[in-house]
Amino acid sequence: MDGTWRRNLLCMLALVALGTPCLAESEAVSNWKRSVSSRLEQYKHYPADGHLQGGEARVGFTLDRSGLLLSAQILKSSDVPSLDAAAIDIVKSAAPFPAAPPEVDDLKFAISLIFVPREQPAGAGDRALDPTIAREEALMQRRLHGICRGC
Repeated sequence: MDGTWRRNLLCMLALVALGTPCLAESEAVSNWKRSVSSRLEQYKHYPADGHLQGGEARVGFTLDRSGLLLSAQILKSSDVPSLDAAAIDIVKSAAPFPAAPPEVDDLKFAISLIFVPREQPAGAGDRALDPTIAREEALMQRRLHGICRGC
């Protein structure tokens, strides 16, 4: 009975330790994370050649303390090469990011970028035969529609 009691106590302590919320992060850290996120928002774009395809790409990236991008890689592919390339391009274009506050320990991020497919306008098939019109239309679509995160 003594061994069972001890094992149950250890299990309860482990559950309490795992369930205990982390200390609240400082306002400076919260503000910095928001500024990194808003910096990425400014550089969102939909690839011109992928406007009819959708997918979700998960990108991991690491910053140095001054906000410079050290590395960026696809953690989970969207299975559409142009969307994966656009996801990496968004992170690279947003660099440099704001400098990290001194209390930040982890400078690694993982973000999901969700690309929602755009519908082809009625009659666009005829216009798509002309490469100039198709290029102009793709440019206009990219400007009008950014990446949507689940909306």
